[in-house]
Order: sequence, then structure tokens, then C-alpha cells
Amino acid sequence: MFYKLSTSKKFQFCFLCIFFGGVLLIVSGCTKKIDQPTPLESLETKKPFSLSVKCENTVIKSGETLDIFCSLKNNSSMAYRINQEIELINFKIDGEVTPYISVAKKNTIMGNSEISRTISIQVNELGTHDITIFSNFDVIDEDDHILNNYCIEVPITVTVE
Repeated sequence: MFYKLSTSKKFQFCFLCIFFGGVLLIVSGCTKKIDQPTPLESLETKKPFSLSVKCENTVIKSGETLDIFCSLKNNSSMAYRINQEIELINFKIDGEVTPYISVAKKNTIMGNSEISRTISIQVNELGTHDITIFSNFDVIDEDDHILNNYCIEVPITVTVE
């Protein structure tokens, strides 16, 4: 039956088949792209940042200084602008926050790199003390609009003899 059609009808039929086939290919390709996360969604789900805390000695004598090495690491290959780095150390004795260290500044943390700092505190009260070090920062764009917020906590325990 197809062979009885005129050349122009055959051409129209082929053109329509190619057109609808192309539309189907485009639609099937679009669904895959829609399902892929945007960079911001990817940032929220992958959590590219980690905070590591190290101390040489967690058992010290009263009045000694405890040096805590903190490192905020960007584990992804992307560079992010952040507006704060390792922000504070929360040292609770009898419900009080004793030292409060806060540094707010804009940094660009490159992919697979880290920002480090050493925090020194002096402990005078005997006993075992829980210290929570956390990094609280915002990921910002070039116009300082906040894209996402992170708060990463690392607890350590110090014994004062």
C-alpha cells in the first residue's frame, strides 16, 4: 500500500516519522537531565566539608594550656566561598561557656584543601570536661548571598588532674 503513494506523500510520511522520533529522543533525554541534581542540591546532599580536631594530650595538669589543632576540609573538587571558618569552641563548666573564640571573615576554600588553626585554652578546674568544637559557616556566592549553612561538631573529652 505504501508503494502506491505519491513521492510527496512518502516524503511527508518519512518526515513525520523522523520528526516524532526526534521529539521522543529529546523528551527521553530531558527526563535524565531533570533528574540530575543542581549544584546547590548536590552541595546539600553530599556534605563536602569535614572538621577534624586533634590534641596531643587529653590528660593535663591544672593550669596547663591545652592546644587543639582544628582543620576544616573541603573534600570536593569544587571551590566554595565561605563567610566563617572554625568559629568557636564551646567549653562548658557548670553550665557556663568559658572561652568563646569567634573569627568571622570571608575565605575561598579551594577544592580538596583545608583551613587550619590551633586553639589554646587553659583549664584550671579538676575533673573531666567535655569540649565541643564546631565550625559554623555559610557558603556564599560572589555577591555574599547565602547559598547554604553548615554546622559541623566534633566533641572531645579532657581530663584535668
